[in-house]
Amino acid sequence: MPPSLSLFTNGQIINAAHMNERVAEIAAWINYGIDPAQDFAAGRFIETRHLYGLEFYGAPAPRVEGIISDTHYRRVGGESSQRSLHHDNLYAATPSNTIGWGYVKGMAATFKVLKDNTPIDIFASLYGYESGGGGASAESGLCGEYALFVDSSRQEGTLRELYYAVSSGNLDRIAHKNAGIVYTTTLDRGVHSIGIGARVLKDTVGDVWKHINTLNRTFLVEVHHR
Repeated sequence: MPPSLSLFTNGQIINAAHMNERVAEIAAWINYGIDPAQDFAAGRFIETRHLYGLEFYGAPAPRVEGIISDTHYRRVGGESSQRSLHHDNLYAATPSNTIGWGYVKGMAATFKVLKDNTPIDIFASLYGYESGGGGASAESGLCGEYALFVDSSRQEGTLRELYYAVSSGNLDRIAHKNAGIVYTTTLDRGVHSIGIGARVLKDTVGDVWKHINTLNRTFLVEVHHR
């Protein structure tokens, strides 16, 4: 039978108790008040044969495959043993060029898209800092960058900058950064790779041994099937 719900009136003052009462009425109707013979037309019921369960996969490519979307996810904690480390002799570049990029460990995914013009949502967060550079003061110069790459192409608007920490003392944490990237795009049918890249920059502080450390990182890609 149709639900019998208490309605609000114009000008009525509404508080939490009123909202809880309406929610309880709706829950009672959904759980106990629906009469299939009266409330639904024949042949319009969902049966077990219509339902498909989610499929969960672990390493090396953690993901959840559903009916309307797939979720590829990565999560790495903040332990020193799990850091992603970029050295200046391997991933070094000047700010004006595009060399020196390398994926942050645990922040990349390769997957298959089944149809053209498939919507893709990307969410990433990380905690990064420089060490070993010997900056004279906190944030004395630009020393590293992060960015989102889709099929090896850096995406506009996703650049995140990292500055030098001091060589000693407690002030070095001033230059530590939490960075986040949210990005939406579309991809055509085929195999694609998406990830967060990092690089060390050469600048006026000098050609010294420095590192980009990345911890506490989360990476998620939603592939929406049409």
